[in-house]
Amino acid sequence: MISVIAIVIIVSALSGCLGSSGTTQTSTPTATATGTPSLAAGSGDKITVTQSGNTMTIKGGVANKVVSEKFPMDADAWYMITYEYNGPEWSNFITMISTPEYIANDEAIGGLLPMLLEPGKGTIIKEKGVYKSTDYQLLADTCGGPWTVTIVKNPAPAASGQASFSHKAADSTNSISPYFHLNKGSATFTVNQQLPGQYSVAADVQLYNADTGEWAADITHNDNTATITRTVDIEADGNYIMGVTCGGDWQISFTQ
Repeated sequence: MISVIAIVIIVSALSGCLGSSGTTQTSTPTATATGTPSLAAGSGDKITVTQSGNTMTIKGGVANKVVSEKFPMDADAWYMITYEYNGPEWSNFITMISTPEYIANDEAIGGLLPMLLEPGKGTIIKEKGVYKSTDYQLLADTCGGPWTVTIVKNPAPAASGQASFSHKAADSTNSISPYFHLNKGSATFTVNQQLPGQYSVAADVQLYNADTGEWAADITHNDNTATITRTVDIEADGNYIMGVTCGGDWQISFTQ
């Protein structure tokens, strides 16, 4: 019964994303209590955008098609995006980062951030070239409570010295590893995952060069095998990082 309810909630929420139920409207920027301008669209709490150095913090609350003010993104940069949702149980968190043109035309679903149906958090990586060098906005399509999205541009890598990593699914489905160093040549990765059920999200592990911000290798993609071993080619010495999506606890190690 729970899975059926979840499916109904997702379908209902996405119908708004696809634009059949109403278009997004924007108005003249207005000042919030903190003095940060925000664009009001649809209905709900206003969104604030603040920036300190390479870190941008976007905050909002209950929302039905609320749009943030514009903020710049850079095609030559890579980004680490952390999201945290503190709404009530069994409520939606559906947000997207896209250009004003796509948002105005209700075509922003391509910039969808991970969806949540309950309070939660996670971190994802967007490699260099995902975004254009232009202005973007965050569309809070459907949100049932307070949330924060933090965008870090070109995070400074510092190798941890580790060769093995682990993560609990209870903490988040989407996570990143600490930085680690790889030498040019081949590297063998072993992924162990403990999926709690048949329909749990299987491991998706992507390797990125943290010095250049470029995608480096697909270690595994939606494979529900308990233990996965893969050898990949490393094109250059440097700092690396993994972006991991998995519905269960996982452990990843590598050797060279």
